[in-house]
Amino acid sequence: MARYQDPDPLDLLFFAADAASRRARLLGANIHLVTEVEGELDLGRLKQAIAALHREYPVTAAKLVTGTFTGRPRWRLDMPPPHPNHVVQVHQIQPPTPDQWRTEFERLFATPIDAARFPPLRFHVLRGLAQGDVLVMRWPHALMDARGGGMMSEELDRLYEEAPDVNTLCSAGDETRDDFGALLARTTLRWRVQTFFGSVLRPNRQRRRFSQLVTEPIPTDLGRLRCVFRHFPASETKRIMDNAVRICGVARFPDFLRACALRALHEVMPHPVPPDTLYTTLNLLGRRNRRQPLRWCCNLTSALPLAVPAGLIHDRQRVADLFREQTGNQLASDTPLRHAAILWLFTRLPTAWLAAGIKTRVSSGRRVTPWLGMGQTPSLPLGLMGPSTRPMATFCGCKLLNYYGGRPPLPDTGFALDANVTAERLNITGVCYEKRVPVATLTNLIDRLAGVLLE
Repeated sequence: MARYQDPDPLDLLFFAADAASRRARLLGANIHLVTEVEGELDLGRLKQAIAALHREYPVTAAKLVTGTFTGRPRWRLDMPPPHPNHVVQVHQIQPPTPDQWRTEFERLFATPIDAARFPPLRFHVLRGLAQGDVLVMRWPHALMDARGGGMMSEELDRLYEEAPDVNTLCSAGDETRDDFGALLARTTLRWRVQTFFGSVLRPNRQRRRFSQLVTEPIPTDLGRLRCVFRHFPASETKRIMDNAVRICGVARFPDFLRACALRALHEVMPHPVPPDTLYTTLNLLGRRNRRQPLRWCCNLTSALPLAVPAGLIHDRQRVADLFREQTGNQLASDTPLRHAAILWLFTRLPTAWLAAGIKTRVSSGRRVTPWLGMGQTPSLPLGLMGPSTRPMATFCGCKLLNYYGGRPPLPDTGFALDANVTAERLNITGVCYEKRVPVATLTNLIDRLAGVLLE
């Protein structure tokens, strides 16, 4: 009998967004996690560890199947083991320079992932740099979020070190989890329907001015995806963390980062921004049940909208406190629960219908239409990933040098920033469509952000 893993509602939303992107001839949302090591990885042992990962988490080697009429996706788990060459690919960097590495990485960004024919989780070893190999792990956002990918990377390292007999392994039970359902366990169908109609069909959109880096309609040709990296050494990272504590207090780094990033964005805006205009961003809260040790391949976050007037943007402490206040108010009013209920009911529709609706938001000629609440387009698309859940001096037998990640931007904003913190370093990855947000503009934004963080 066929075995399946069914996506949760947030997964379904990303599946619909990918389908909409294909209809608009755009790239899907694929997440990339980069791991830099010293020396060369043992490819044989790496492939064995990946085979073990496939046994414990079958969805990482599953086949994507979709309903003929509804377009609803499912992951079929009872598939033969994939050929190692369909999972691990080696790329020689020639010439072995940082610029050529960046070119190869950008090429990977622009390469679709065909999860209907091959496993959704892919591994690319970029070899030839003087310091050693670079492992790029990539997967569709609809499979799991960055936190889930980080957990899979840690699990891969564990399996590499322990080298268990693959034939003795079985599924960890990932396909049986329903944490999204647990979020809604205390709600009724009537309440979900009332919430949906109250928030979606009659949204309370504030009549305020919102600031965006680009305001022109989405062009027909967005150009190539380009990447800009900023890797802070340990000394600068410590200085940044000390600044976060000094300005915002203990355990407030996410608020500090968002406040600095919005100030940097304000300072590189191509036109003056009136003081009453709102800058918006998102606070992404992880919703996994941390008391359960099982890693889970899924998307399970709550996106809380945050807004700050341009007139306050230079006061980082005040902006950070405003973010904390807004987050607290939304948690107190059960905003994550209401969003989950809306998403649950919204994704009862055929996925193909959702894709058709989303396509209108990503097609050429569309202007940015930001608002606060469900479906907002933030002024600052910024993701943040914390350090690994356990110390990792090595990765798959090699000294671990660094790890960081990135994702494609939405066509309307044209750029996306992702920050991650390791045990010693802070990394910022910027990605843009070069004909929407020029590389020089993104570089200027990241340079300015670095200056504000270190200020």
